[in-house]
Amino acid sequence: MWQSEVVDIQKIAEAVWSYPNRTLTSLAGQPRVDLLGEDRDFEEGTGYRKRLVERIADALVLYSTLESAARFYTTDTYPKTVSLVDTSGQAVSGSHHLVEGVIDLSDLGSSETVVVEEYVMLAPGGQYRLYSSESFTGPLSKPAILVRTAPVRGGVKVLLRMDQAPAENRSFPYIMFVKSVAKAFPV
Repeated sequence: MWQSEVVDIQKIAEAVWSYPNRTLTSLAGQPRVDLLGEDRDFEEGTGYRKRLVERIADALVLYSTLESAARFYTTDTYPKTVSLVDTSGQAVSGSHHLVEGVIDLSDLGSSETVVVEEYVMLAPGGQYRLYSSESFTGPLSKPAILVRTAPVRGGVKVLLRMDQAPAENRSFPYIMFVKSVAKAFPV
């Protein structure tokens, strides 16, 4: 598996640009205008090189982590749907974001079926649309299910559904990472 970490892009950029002995060319004292874009301070500039460096921020930044378990009890009313994540109405809504995560379906009993549904809302205030739906019937030889939605601005929702009551109480642990695109602009 992979580990996610929050990277401070600003600190990385400051460290790169504060290095006192960087050289843009072999000609001492003559910065390469084609790289810098203009002959002035980098922070004040708008040149091609600055735009390329700023694209460092075009990376996915971890916004939040949701870790829990979806529980299905024999006494519940079926069909039953459990929401694993819903980003509409959160601070991340309105900026481009997606959800990645893993659901552990190892507790799924023989001949029991669960459905993983992913919904996306393209723009804030819109309606959720079904993006993906996949059924899993137990037992599974590979019970760790990867979820990765499309990046959208409005919202992302991941649901787990059982249409019939399980033979025993079931618990499906999951971890979901809401990731936001830090900044997006054309070069």
